[in-house]
Amino acid sequence: MRIKALRGAHGDYGNVRRGAIIDVDDRRAQQLVKRGLFVPVQDAAEAANTASPRPSKVRRTGGNTGAAKPSSSSPAGQAPETSRSTRSKDELAS
Repeated sequence: MRIKALRGAHGDYGNVRRGAIIDVDDRRAQQLVKRGLFVPVQDAAEAANTASPRPSKVRRTGGNTGAAKPSSSSPAGQAPETSRSTRSKDELAS
């Protein structure tokens, strides 16, 4: 019986990635389907339309907040001015 993996799994049938289709004996296939790890594949047309083993990643912009980062040439992107020491030259020399 041909079954399709709903998630990654491993066992006596080998290592299987999500979306992969494997062929195992009917009894073992029924056990795996019952456990919810696999679904039966009905026909050859469905077997040809297997899912990609690696799903595409959505590109995200911005930082942790999701907002766009300020340009380094803008005033918001510039480093703040540092404060000057309040100590006099005489105190620093000693």
